[in-house]
Amino acid sequence: MNSSAHTPGHARKVPWGAFWRLVLIQAQNSFNEKGAQFLLIPLGVWLYGAEGDLEYPLGAIIVLPFILFSPFVGWLSDRFCKARIIQFMALLQICVLAGMYWSLRVHNLNGAILWFCVFAVQATVFSPAKKGIVKDIVGTSRMGFASGIVEMASILSLLIGQIGVFIWFRYLLEPSTDTIWHRWLGEGFFQWFDACLKPSGINDGWYAASFPCLVFLLLAVPVAASSFCLPRYAPGGDRPFSWSLFYEHFHQLGKLWKNRNLRVSEMGIGYFWFFGGTVMLMTIQMAKEISGGGDDRGNGAGGHPRLRDLPPPHPDECFRGGRRADGGELRGPGRSLHGFPGL
Repeated sequence: MNSSAHTPGHARKVPWGAFWRLVLIQAQNSFNEKGAQFLLIPLGVWLYGAEGDLEYPLGAIIVLPFILFSPFVGWLSDRFCKARIIQFMALLQICVLAGMYWSLRVHNLNGAILWFCVFAVQATVFSPAKKGIVKDIVGTSRMGFASGIVEMASILSLLIGQIGVFIWFRYLLEPSTDTIWHRWLGEGFFQWFDACLKPSGINDGWYAASFPCLVFLLLAVPVAASSFCLPRYAPGGDRPFSWSLFYEHFHQLGKLWKNRNLRVSEMGIGYFWFFGGTVMLMTIQMAKEISGGGDDRGNGAGGHPRLRDLPPPHPDECFRGGRRADGGELRGPGRSLHGFPGL
């Protein structure tokens, strides 16, 4: 284990291979986290229509661990080897995705949401460790460049996970091959995908959510293996554990508010994330209303003449994977996702 964790970057050779490996690990973690979240949101719309407002509790689940456990996970990152924490979190991610995949396969939405809660805690523990090890790898003189690369990769991964998963879910959910993507890219492009990935033309939201989750799981395995190649540095913190780690940051908000520079800086950062999250939620809500997931159940499916007059599905039918008890296919309001962004 390298004990010179705080050596300036110009005084030693920077292991850039380890740095780019770290960028890959954290980008993949961000992509899987956002991808898992945006698999559950359209699945909720497919199951419950107007009542499928999973974007709000899932958004709270993502934020709440950061609010409650930030000082404690920061203490973990200072007190223990950051590389070991990253490795453990990479292995935990595999367990979480496996649990989510199995829950979706057996049509257990509550189980999938529970595993997503564990994913949110995993991301909370992972964040300070991956930020802290950046300085250990590149040194202080290159912190600006390295931090910018890490954050840029994280944001791009979040965006790709958010938009790409919506498109992927929509493609797998569509029972026919007459989609906008077939018209744009041609029938030949999707011939192999349709033959291998389409569930025999069945409009099955459970499959549309579980199959991408399986792909996320398979991709997480080699990335987790690569985390064991990260260099290990001696931890620099020596503060003993205390229960105040779980609430002292609420008292520290007073100190932050009294310092004008810190206050203005945090207000700007908070406004950026608040505005981005608000736009995302508004876009999802408008998409649900267009696609028939709005409050007007009588005019569901966006006024589609063939679906408008059908009654809403019984809740018990939702847990049969979109199939009625008599084996027929559900086509009630809230089953279409045509209105989601980019779809």
